[in-house]
Amino acid sequence: MNDLLNRLFGLEGLGFGTPDAALVFERPLPGWGWALLAVACVALGLWTYRRLPGGGVTRALLACSRGLLIVLLALLAAGPQLRLDQIRVEPDRVFVLVDRSASLAVPDAPGGRTRAEQAEAALALAGPALEALRERSQVAVWRFGSDARESGESGESGESGDPATRIGFALAAVLDEARGAPIGGIVVISDGRSTDRVPAGVLRRLESERVPVFAVPLGSPDPVRSVGIERMESPGVAFVRDAVPVRARVEWSGGAPADARVELFDRVTGQVIDAAPVEASGDEPGAWVTLTVTPEESGTRDLGVRLVGVSEDIDAEDNTRRVALEVIDRPIRVLYLDGSPRWERHYVKNLLLREASIDSTAMILASGRQYVQEGDTLIARLPVSPEEWDAFDVVILGDMSADLFGGEQLAQLGEHVAQRGAGVLWMAGPGATPGSWFESPAGVLLPLRPGSIGVWDEPVVARPTPEADRLGVLRTGEDGKGWLERLSDPGAGWTRLQWALRPKPQDLKPGVATLAEAVGVDSGASAPLVLTMRYGAGRVALVGTDEIWRWRYGRGETVPERVWLPLIRMLARGRVESALGAGVLRVRPEQPRPGSPAVIELEVFDQGVIDRLPERVRAEVVRADGRRDSVDLRGEGASRTGEWIPDAPGAFAVELRDGPTELATLDASARVVEPGDERADLNTDHGLLAALCERTGGRVVGPDETDRLAEWVPNRSRVHTGTPIIETLWDRWVVLIAVLALASLEWVGRRLIRLA
Repeated sequence: MNDLLNRLFGLEGLGFGTPDAALVFERPLPGWGWALLAVACVALGLWTYRRLPGGGVTRALLACSRGLLIVLLALLAAGPQLRLDQIRVEPDRVFVLVDRSASLAVPDAPGGRTRAEQAEAALALAGPALEALRERSQVAVWRFGSDARESGESGESGESGDPATRIGFALAAVLDEARGAPIGGIVVISDGRSTDRVPAGVLRRLESERVPVFAVPLGSPDPVRSVGIERMESPGVAFVRDAVPVRARVEWSGGAPADARVELFDRVTGQVIDAAPVEASGDEPGAWVTLTVTPEESGTRDLGVRLVGVSEDIDAEDNTRRVALEVIDRPIRVLYLDGSPRWERHYVKNLLLREASIDSTAMILASGRQYVQEGDTLIARLPVSPEEWDAFDVVILGDMSADLFGGEQLAQLGEHVAQRGAGVLWMAGPGATPGSWFESPAGVLLPLRPGSIGVWDEPVVARPTPEADRLGVLRTGEDGKGWLERLSDPGAGWTRLQWALRPKPQDLKPGVATLAEAVGVDSGASAPLVLTMRYGAGRVALVGTDEIWRWRYGRGETVPERVWLPLIRMLARGRVESALGAGVLRVRPEQPRPGSPAVIELEVFDQGVIDRLPERVRAEVVRADGRRDSVDLRGEGASRTGEWIPDAPGAFAVELRDGPTELATLDASARVVEPGDERADLNTDHGLLAALCERTGGRVVGPDETDRLAEWVPNRSRVHTGTPIIETLWDRWVVLIAVLALASLEWVGRRLIRLA
């Protein structure tokens, strides 16, 4: 039928039956208008024939013919035509941005999954919804980190690991990619941790173009908890029955662990040797935990330290550290020299005799050089050669004059400490120690500077410092751990020390550590009481009172033993340790940024090295490609510092190029990171994502709700209308024939009934 009409009207391109083509009028009337016009035309025809002669039927037919002709002329006057509108639908675009940065490796998603696994699960769940959106929109999946690029329909890409997340850059990239095309929405699957800010211009474009952002937050909104053992401190070698301190530095982020503890265990048998809780102090993100092992047999102990009781730790690999301890089975050889039979000397001498792990020689040196000798092993004379000093691991020097020794003897003692790792324990007294020793060759072994050292004019009580816990000494508590707090209580009476040195802070040498303080009973003032310092391969300590024996009145021999024996054992370890660090080299901050100053710090512990340390020490920063940058470290006392400005990211090593030979092996490392390296902070930022959604009229979509994206992403497709294609019908020859046919039909009818 359509083909017949097209041939009748001479239509070739646009015709009847053409899809989306419509018959319209150039001057259209509503449907009721055409109905009234048809009725009026028929009525007019009937009215014109109402009085004419002829049969009624004939006149009615002629009237209808006239009416049809008038209707046809009216239709032609309305301008009938075929019209095909040129309509083009421009589909909108939907972008799915999937984070692929390094922070997605954090396993803080539900079920212990990583954020990357959660992202892939959310993307897989969104598959049907994305397919539904593809029926009306152009959907593209992009991966972004420090850059942004399309990854195909599947969205598959390599492993996460980009050091930066630039959400602002990614949003700008997809807006530019659209090139003005309508955007139905941008789906951002990310943890929100961004190393750039969303530019104000990008936000304005999102708002002006009405582009909603649908954010799928990954990971936990709570701060990331990371707890681990960052550093270990322990002697490499110890004696049998030595209470060896093993210290672990536990550091955390995302809040202090509530019930965490550190265990020292035997890696061979699995037996737990000691355990202690991790106790946070203030806002400091870390704490030291000191454990103790007392080996009963010689040999190599394979020990381990582990962190237990930690929940929600993102990285458990740093919760265990290995500790190797070489145990030597031989008595500690102690030479105890004093100038008078004072109470402190009496009880210390007896303590040394009782202790099976110590082989002692005790002598009183009178001013007339008459020797009174006691102990496990007797000697014929005071040591007068390096070989004779070498027989002793620790030398205790009581309250006696330095004049009782020859200068060469004391010089040999200094060499014995510095070169062979011996220890010296100074027991101060009101007579000659330390005052008479400052100008002697042994003065280098005193932790005090030469000068007049004050004395307390009131009783004092003792109070330990954290350094004592670090070294595992002054553990006077009931179980041999911690400090017996009663000793710091002056109300007990027997805890009061009636005589003690009162050095000022400036009296201490640079490398000295304070193990205990004296606190005035009346004034409450404090001053160092027990001091220690490294000297070469060995160590020295000074106890600034000879009143420790008074503590026997409250606790018997136990408390004094817990003071003296650990000090002696600590001083003796240098004799058997093969590698002792004279200092430490650090870079602060540990992760500097390019163009920002970093400080290289040299801290020296060995007083013998400090005395020879030049004002300027040269350090070299070694790059990965072998290039070196020189940095001068300057200062005085025990530390030297210098400024280094890294110019590029990467791994760097720091080495000392001059200074005392004891420092030649010191080194440090630093990893320079870009300001955009998000590994410095692995916490999520769901607030950023929520703010983006609110600002753009989008919504936050849970990772388990992505299958409903098709419901929420609006259709922003555009409809474009072009110039329509029109074929007029009123000017066709078939129309003229129809008009003439109707007119002729009426004329013939009128002639048949003999009308004019």
